[in-house]
Amino acid sequence: MKEIRIATRPSKLAVKQAEIVADLLRKKYPEIKARIIKFATNADKNVNVPITELGGKGIFVKELEQALRKNEADIAIHSVKDMPSIMLEDFTMPAILTRANAEDVLISKNDIKLHNLPAGAIVGTSSLRRKLQLKKLRPDLNFKEIRGNIDTRINKVSQSYDAIILAYAGLERLNLTEKISEIFPLETLLPAAGQAALGIECLRSKSDIIKMIAALDDPNTAACVISERTLMSQLGGHCQAPIAAYAQLKSQKICLTSRVIDKYSGKVLEVSKYAEISKPKELGKLVAEELLSLGAQKIIVNALER
Repeated sequence: MKEIRIATRPSKLAVKQAEIVADLLRKKYPEIKARIIKFATNADKNVNVPITELGGKGIFVKELEQALRKNEADIAIHSVKDMPSIMLEDFTMPAILTRANAEDVLISKNDIKLHNLPAGAIVGTSSLRRKLQLKKLRPDLNFKEIRGNIDTRINKVSQSYDAIILAYAGLERLNLTEKISEIFPLETLLPAAGQAALGIECLRSKSDIIKMIAALDDPNTAACVISERTLMSQLGGHCQAPIAAYAQLKSQKICLTSRVIDKYSGKVLEVSKYAEISKPKELGKLVAEELLSLGAQKIIVNALER
């Protein structure tokens, strides 16, 4: 193989994430050329339409998978949190890169922190997970839907929003951390499953590509993310499900914490469990089973109601 073609969405962040993978490939395989190819997804073309109306979380992935099927690219780079928890049978994810900082952050007018925002301030987020967790802290704020790439969202802070919520990792990758007004501790705002992790996807039939990409995998990050994704698949979490999940290594074991928040009552179900690092799927299933026994299924189904 003389060249590996990398499929990505056209946004600055998506391209930057593809460049991170391209650089890793060039260092690992200096004899191979890594070429980035941009594919605009339906979500990129319809930035003013809510994700739920476009088809949910998988909308960021579908067109890139089509490019792989048509042999227009060899691999696709995704933010793992944007990927459906159950992959299509003909695809695989041989590598999950070392995770960046998984925290969520606030960007606000005049650099004001959450607790100092005036009552009724408009906070932009398209995530029910973020909205419900933050409403526990500031029920007097007005949370409003927001779409667009990172630059677009930041620009809206000075126009129609008093503040917005974004992932730290994206700002860090684009060297925009100076825009951050506040970093939320994980205990305050638990992230989405797979947040801050990059996954490399390819066709299951491409054994040569799989072998090449697998060399970039971070086993510790992969184990944590697999536990989170297993949890989501067991819960049947859709893109608007108010589910948070984060796993990390503690004393050479995986600790997986998950929250399910009722959008009507604000009630929070939270479960944390440990498992050996060799058993991430078992851990994900264990945490999901306990959440379901506490009533998580009804909360998740009700979240689809308007």
